[in-house]
Amino acid sequence: MAGLFDRLRAAWLERQAAKWAIRMDEDPADYEAGLRRWIGQDQVRADAYNRAYRALHGAGSPARKIYGTAAQRGTVIRQPDPRSTRRKLVLVTAFSLMLASGAVYLLLAHMADFAPKPAGDHAVTQDYTTHIGEVRPVRLADGTQLLLDTNTELRVTMTPSARRIVMVRGRARFTVAPDAARPFSVIAGDATITDRGTVFDVESYGDVRVRLISGAVDVTFKRPTGELNVRPIHLRAGQQIRFDPTLRVPPSLPTVTPASDGQWVTGLKTFDDVPVGEILDEVNRYSTTQIVLADPSLATHRAFLDLDVRDTSAVAHDLALYLKLDVEASQPGRLILRTAAEPAGPLPLPTRAP
Repeated sequence: MAGLFDRLRAAWLERQAAKWAIRMDEDPADYEAGLRRWIGQDQVRADAYNRAYRALHGAGSPARKIYGTAAQRGTVIRQPDPRSTRRKLVLVTAFSLMLASGAVYLLLAHMADFAPKPAGDHAVTQDYTTHIGEVRPVRLADGTQLLLDTNTELRVTMTPSARRIVMVRGRARFTVAPDAARPFSVIAGDATITDRGTVFDVESYGDVRVRLISGAVDVTFKRPTGELNVRPIHLRAGQQIRFDPTLRVPPSLPTVTPASDGQWVTGLKTFDDVPVGEILDEVNRYSTTQIVLADPSLATHRAFLDLDVRDTSAVAHDLALYLKLDVEASQPGRLILRTAAEPAGPLPLPTRAP
């Protein structure tokens, strides 16, 4: 029982240290006093914080304003809390009851989501998400800049030897800070995009698209169980590729990226000879209110428009004007584009002024 308690306490401690490292990276002036109180004279906590901070910034980075010994830290000695012994006894008793009932398995499964990576790797993991309609900039601890598009989810893991992002869904632009000692990679489906200080987009909406803005990236693929053997693809600035995330078919060859494909970062996008259906797919990602065509055959109609894809109402009216349609807003959450009503009879002749 004591061993189980110690492991759970160690996992909690590493998680708390990682949170303090992230806080100190964001705003050291605001969080330093709280961090010093949290560490106090506890060398174990100081060591955990140092590991977490170095995982964020690299193995050679000193922990910001936190030193290795209690004397150097110069903080107030933490007074022992008599309640801590009682709390530990209560926790041990509770764990004993759960072991007796077999519930400890559920406890450990739940805590696995919050436990850090193995201590030898000193990994710090952070999840980032955006809601529908939200576009969010993020600055990572290494200086890398991210721009997360609507309804995006990704997981960032930093270790002393690597920087890794798992793209769960959505779209993001990566402006990567150079760090020769720690390669930067993005995992999307069965592919890994590795760069060395560049700017590129990764989009995962069914198929995966990788667009290189500047620099160079290598895209490597896991070998699937079938006969398909995909060689790594090297992208140059201005190129893009598209592939099925499970590699059921070979990826496309690198092609030139249309300028409009990188315009999502501003919201204003030029659609030059693009099917209306594709325009609606792009616009409808940004809102819970969806634009719908009453006549689905209009989806193949090609359009030439400049649109603010984040303004659903404006797009609906611009498309209606372009296609000579009306906008019907009688149904919640839908803007229906339908044929304008014909007049009931012939238009009256204009009357002459006397």
